Amino acid sequence: MTDVGQVSGDLFWDDLRVGMRATSPGRTITESDVMTFAGLSGDFNQLHVDAVFAAEQGFGGNRLVYGILGVAIASGLHTRTWLGTGTQRNSVALLELQWNFAGPIFINDTVTLTVSVVDLRPTSDGRRGIVKFERLLTNHDGLVVQRGTTVGMMKRKPGESGS
Repeated sequence: MTDVGQVSGDLFWDDLRVGMRATSPGRTITESDVMTFAGLSGDFNQLHVDAVFAAEQGFGGNRLVYGILGVAIASGLHTRTWLGTGTQRNSVALLELQWNFAGPIFINDTVTLTVSVVDLRPTSDGRRGIVKFERLLTNHDGLVVQRGTTVGMMKRKPGESGS
């Protein structure tokens, strides 16, 4: 997959175009990630922390990575793309998250995120813009394991708002 529309430097809402796409580097999810998340969240579900129990559940003896940990990792991977890095300074708010858990993620899986701009619209006062990103989290076998959309608010370029 080829990234589309790559630019450098800070990006404002006005710099984005529907169809822009970026892919993150890979990230391997470790035992330590899962156990740290268990301690942080207080969720010690046996599918994630008990190897014997998980082996009895039909996942090939593998423990599952928490689905919500996958969402958090996808968020972090977004910031490691040129699209995420470029928009960080001008992001105002996350407004919406819709997510689908398409397949399991296992400890020691390496995942990458592809993020695409799928919709743009100015706010009613014209000083900011709304951007909708599609995110696809893919494992090292090329399978989409999670997918979703985020909607955020961004600053517009000074003088571009029409106000």
